[in-house]
Amino acid sequence: MSKIITDTMYTVRFTGDYFSMTTEVWATNENSAEALAAELLLQQYGWNVAEVSNDIEIEYEWSQ
Repeated sequence: MSKIITDTMYTVRFTGDYFSMTTEVWATNENSAEALAAELLLQQYGWNVAEVSNDIEIEYEWSQ
C-alpha cells in the first residue's frame, strides 16, 4: 500500500447479492479510494469485497 498524504475523504460502498459494506478512506481520487478501501478490507477481514461485489459506489465526502 502506498503512503500518500491527502486531504480528501471518500465513502466507498461495496454491494453484493447478500451484503453491503461501507467504509470511509482518505484518498487522492475516486480510483485510489476504491483500491485503498478494497485493500484495507482485505487486510483487516481477509475478504476480497471488490471481487464479489455487484456494485461499487464512491461518494466524495469533503476536503480540508
